[in-house]
Amino acid sequence: MRLRDQASLTTASRQRTRPERQRAVVRALRDTATRAQGPVRRVLDDHRAHGRVRSYTPLWAVDALVVTATPDVIAELAARP
Repeated sequence: MRLRDQASLTTASRQRTRPERQRAVVRALRDTATRAQGPVRRVLDDHRAHGRVRSYTPLWAVDALVVTATPDVIAELAARP
């Protein structure tokens, strides 16, 4: 499941050195993924507690989640705006 939010890299572009820019990019991507994925992860955790989600893996670099779940949960996720 890929989410729509995109990280702002404005801060990263203002950094002087390449390592500083890299750290700023990683921080921005992780922060965006944490914020955007939070509500979806709570839904997945609830479904997992009821046996409808087998597993999920958050991917911060692309703001996505890899989900193994029942078809009804997948349909619910697909219907999200």
